[in-house]
Amino acid sequence: MSVAATVGDALAFEGVDFRVLRKLPVGAAEGCAKARLLKDAHGFVLTVTAVDRDLDISLLRRELHRELIPAGDEDLDELFCDCEVGSVPP
Repeated sequence: MSVAATVGDALAFEGVDFRVLRKLPVGAAEGCAKARLLKDAHGFVLTVTAVDRDLDISLLRRELHRELIPAGDEDLDELFCDCEVGSVPP
């Protein structure tokens, strides 16, 4: 399994150490991550949580002092143009 070029380039540019793991079979969600893209007037925030956890956007807003809302499909398509439409890579 490979990583989308835009994601890999962004991580490399920021000096983030990462590794690509193979995709687990369907039904083997334990240990997997899900991502949500949020936005506000200052830009985007990509959150990554365990697949069995919910994101507490209210808590995140308070902690980051930002008025974050979920980003739309048009934002996803613009930021992750080499990914499947509507998908957010963790």
